[in-house]
Order: sequence, then structure tokens, then C-alpha cells
Amino acid sequence: MHLPSNLLSRATCLALALSWAGVGYGQLGAEDPNFTQKNHAIVTGAHAHSFGLGFDLHYRRKYADRVDLLFEWALSSYRDPSETRVPSLYSSQGGRDYVLDKQNQVYFLGMTAGAQYTLIQRTEFSRVQVSGGLGVGPIWAIRKPYLLEVIRGNTLVVEPYQGPEVQSFESIFGQGEFLRRFDLISTQWGARVRGNLTVDLSGTSFFVRALHLGFQGDFFPSPVPILFSGANRSSFWGVYAGFVVGTAWE
Repeated sequence: MHLPSNLLSRATCLALALSWAGVGYGQLGAEDPNFTQKNHAIVTGAHAHSFGLGFDLHYRRKYADRVDLLFEWALSSYRDPSETRVPSLYSSQGGRDYVLDKQNQVYFLGMTAGAQYTLIQRTEFSRVQVSGGLGVGPIWAIRKPYLLEVIRGNTLVVEPYQGPEVQSFESIFGQGEFLRRFDLISTQWGARVRGNLTVDLSGTSFFVRALHLGFQGDFFPSPVPILFSGANRSSFWGVYAGFVVGTAWE
């Protein structure tokens, strides 16, 4: 049967229109890989907290829609807020300023495991993603004795601080070198709880460029000896802020 040319052209146009509509609908229904939640992510970064500075390493694994399992490792320095640096009496001879009454230089190595929930998802119109999480885990306080250069007769010796009865102000030449007496390092165990708010500014789910904000609490069975005669604490509550970068994949 012969179809009129005008009817044939109309049918062709209708078929093309339907095919274009089908393609457009399929593209609209498909998820953009730039915005979908990836199965894995690993990031690293640095932060400042209430008692010092630190470095972070995070691994994130998808658990469910909007929910990730989060594993965090953090190494940070800790100082007591009451610490005071005093000038050496022998600064003109090379004596370095030192911290009065400091017994140990302390670093906390913490590992936490928990969950992170996506509060605001990234979309085509808003490239920022916001997540919140909570984790708990063990922590180790790494204690290295604070070293001083002390005048003993005609000799300059490096030794841990032992109090004003043993090391008078006049006998302290200055702060000792950090890279000595690692044989005196000791540790003590504790527990950590850490909450976070992550604001990812990367614009794509393949990368992570995020502000990392939150709070953390560290608890030990006995006080951590940072000071020699001052009041040491067994719990540390504080806040932190940092920046992390990394990558994500399926």
C-alpha cells in the first residue's frame, strides 16, 4: 500500500520526536556518576585542636544509602594550657628557651570506628555535600621525657627534667635536643570518642576536598604526666578543625 508523502513525513517526524523523548527521559532517569555515593574513599589531612596539632588518615566504606562506615587514625601533639616558656639565662651562649615544669612531651595516637551519615547530598545545582559522624576506639598516649641541657660542674649534660630540687634555675642551660633518649619513651592506654561534621567542597564524588570539624574526648585510667608538679588530667575534652583531601572509587 502506498502512503501519501505528507503522511509519511509526519510519521517520520513523530518517530524521531518519540525517540528523542525516550533518550531524554533515559538520561534524566540515569544517575550522574559525579554525584552518586562511592563505595570507598581514603583521605589524609591535618588539623588543629584544643591542645595542639595533628595529622589524620580516614577510610570510608559505603554501608547503605547515605550511610558510610568510617575508620579514623589521628596522631597529634598535646600540651597543657598552663605551659609557659621561659628564657634561658645563657641565651647569649646558645641556651634555648624551655618550658618550665614540663615532664613529658606527649603525643596521642587514636583510632576510631563509627558511622557517617550524609545530611545534605551533592546535586547538579549544589556541589557541596555535608556529612556528620560519630566514632569510638582506643588511644595511646606516647610519652617522651622532656630533655634539658643542664650544667654539671664543667660539663653540659642532657637529661630529663627532675624538678627544681635537682635542677635549679641557674643550672639549666636550655632545652635539650628532641632526637635523643628515645629509649625512655613510654605509653599508656585510653579510650576516645570523636564526632565530626564534614563539608566536602570538591564538587564531585570522585574526589574529597573537605573541611573537617568536630569534637573529641580522650579518657585514661590515670592522669597523663605532662607536667612535673602541676595538676595533670586524665580526660581531655576539646574541639578540632582541619582540612582533608583524598579520592573515592567504586
